[in-house]
Amino acid sequence: MSIGLIGILVSLAAGVTSMARIAFLLTRRVPVLAHVTRHDYDAALRRFEDGWAWSDGLIDPVGGTPFRNVWARVTYQYGGTEYRNDVQVTVSKGSNPDRIVWLWLDPFDPNRITSYGPTYWLVGVILAFTFGVLFWKLPF
Repeated sequence: MSIGLIGILVSLAAGVTSMARIAFLLTRRVPVLAHVTRHDYDAALRRFEDGWAWSDGLIDPVGGTPFRNVWARVTYQYGGTEYRNDVQVTVSKGSNPDRIVWLWLDPFDPNRITSYGPTYWLVGVILAFTFGVLFWKLPF
């Protein structure tokens, strides 16, 4: 089995998994707007990470990516009831989380939420497609 075929199969599996997650979110979850009341992204850490720029070099000394996952306390309403939960959100390093975020919740248990909606998973589909095409063109 060639490396190109293995790469195509892995890309196909990743793309199908991401598409399945998108279909699940659109059919089994409900989008709601939530207000971020507080988060765990410390001001000193934001200032430190805000000082780094891609032009400083190819390797980020803090983690290798321009994004950071932070936990945010959110409040939202569903079915006339107000809920408060902690949810993980992705922010640009050095930036506060947005004050209002989209959440995807389970209508049968509104405490089960995620901030990673279909757009997040669509990036996975695009990357899987891109890597699949690259592996398809490998000469070995």
